Amino acid sequence: MKTFTDYAEEKLFDLYKNHDHEVGSELKKLEPEKYKHLKSTDCITYALNVISYAFKNIADESSAKRVWALGKKGSDLARYLVNNHGWKGIYINPDLKHPLDASAEHVYTGILAEKKCQYYDIPLSFKVVNYFPTPTNHPAFKKLNKSVGPLT
Repeated sequence: MKTFTDYAEEKLFDLYKNHDHEVGSELKKLEPEKYKHLKSTDCITYALNVISYAFKNIADESSAKRVWALGKKGSDLARYLVNNHGWKGIYINPDLKHPLDASAEHVYTGILAEKKCQYYDIPLSFKVVNYFPTPTNHPAFKKLNKSVGPLT
């Protein structure tokens, strides 16, 4: 008997092998005329197709529909999968202190993940962090905790 994982893997490889008719949504926005004959897609749509397919094939149609309803916001979908289906929350952040896009949100969520073991109210089981540090010569790199001399 096939499991959720078996069906998810089946769909994942099917999409991977059969995507000649698709283009990334950002590319299509940049050059709509060039890609007008291709269907727009992105990473979340890919994930939603895989997850909903697996739920449908284990006869859980309501979860398959719920996945699409929550899919507009990744954190809502993650919270649902963790809280209702026993999935594990994994926090991923390539550089906790110097995010490549210079967004303070990444620093903030890193602190929350560390102190509360949560990401926007999603319980975390694992963290994958600091695997791709921003080079010190990159414009997004911000020097933190600079020494300002002795306090008097």
